[in-house]
Amino acid sequence: MKKKVIFFTDARLIVQFQKGDIKGFNALELRHGKRLIAFLFSHFHLLQNCEDACQKFRLSAYIKFMDRTYIEKNHFPQWMQTSAFHIFLLKFTPPLAPSPSPIILNSPVKILN
Repeated sequence: MKKKVIFFTDARLIVQFQKGDIKGFNALELRHGKRLIAFLFSHFHLLQNCEDACQKFRLSAYIKFMDRTYIEKNHFPQWMQTSAFHIFLLKFTPPLAPSPSPIILNSPVKILN
C-alpha cells in the first residue's frame, strides 16, 4: 500500500511553526528556497549575493513568524520574492550619489551690488 502524502499550504506551515514545530519552517524552506535563489539570480546574476539576501530574508521571515507580525495579505511566495528583492537592493546596491544640479553648473554667476 502506498504512503499517503499530505501537503500543507504555506499558511498551515506558518501556523505549525508558530506553534513551536520547526518542521513547518523547514518545509517552507525546502519548498521555496531554490526558487527564491533562482528568482534573485535571474535579476542580479551574483550567486553569492543572492544567497546572502536569501539568508537575510529567512531570518526576517523567522522573526516575523515568531512575533506573529506576518499577515497573509497576499500569497507567501509573492511576499517572499518581494521582500528578498528589496533586501538585495538595500544590501548590495550602492547608494545613489547626489547629482549636481544642471542649473547650478550651467548658469553664470551674477554679482549683485
